[in-house]
Amino acid sequence: MSSVRSIRGNTVVAALVLAAAVQASWIDLPSGGASFKLLKLDAHPATLALSGAGTGLGSIDPVRNAAIDSISTATLSAGYGRTFSRLDGSLQQVAWALPWGAWNWNATARFQGFENIPGRDEEDRSTGTYAASAWALDAGLSAPLFLEGLRVGAGLGAGMDMVADANAFAGWLNLGATYGPRDARWSTGLALRNLGMGTTHAKDLPAIIQIGGAWRQPLGSWTLVPMADAKWVADEDIQFPIALEARWSVLALRTGYVLGREESLPSFGLGLDWEDWILDAGTSWHEALGFAPALRLGIRI
Repeated sequence: MSSVRSIRGNTVVAALVLAAAVQASWIDLPSGGASFKLLKLDAHPATLALSGAGTGLGSIDPVRNAAIDSISTATLSAGYGRTFSRLDGSLQQVAWALPWGAWNWNATARFQGFENIPGRDEEDRSTGTYAASAWALDAGLSAPLFLEGLRVGAGLGAGMDMVADANAFAGWLNLGATYGPRDARWSTGLALRNLGMGTTHAKDLPAIIQIGGAWRQPLGSWTLVPMADAKWVADEDIQFPIALEARWSVLALRTGYVLGREESLPSFGLGLDWEDWILDAGTSWHEALGFAPALRLGIRI
């Protein structure tokens, strides 16, 4: 019993130290005005299919959590997605993860673009159309910490947000931690994202704090993995993403839903992981804006 209490105590201490290191909490997040919307998006189709849940699940997606899982082989992936159909935009991303002993290096590049956006002046008169786009580059490192089953990660990011003729540059810090004891069915995680600032119209970045947990339940030849998160975003109300992943052999079926987000509808997706190939597909669904599908192909080399 004392060892269990020690493990739980160390986990809590690690989470508190991580939060204190960046002097941020959900109480301190700025309200309203956050820009650079690309930094809010779930770049990975698996995360999209889970409605943004899974902070405590563990993955090799540093956008979800900077504390990515330990890997033994370098992994490259590329993906393409569409924004909600009513918005008519696209999102491309490439990612790389490389093992270095017990440590892992990772890098991600993302680009989002919109064209033919109708412009209106202060008197609601048409001013023609304009384009908007944003790109972001992230690089990070994750490693095990002093406690077995605990991994921590950190990453630095930089990018540019362009709206018509207005350009803004930004830089940010991402931090994360995951904890899953050996042979335990549960795991938990904490992610702090987009902690930084930009110039001109992107001065306030959409800082995010997210905590979550997951449970692995065998059911015949399947494994069911329910998960639930709490997510604070700088310019939004608190959200509670919940999701379920069902795994069988090389196949994973995923669905999710966001409690606390108006007009949100369930998300869906699947993943295939066989030999050296990885395929993930997912789509988010919004009552007013439509679908936002995405696809990613990865290879271990």
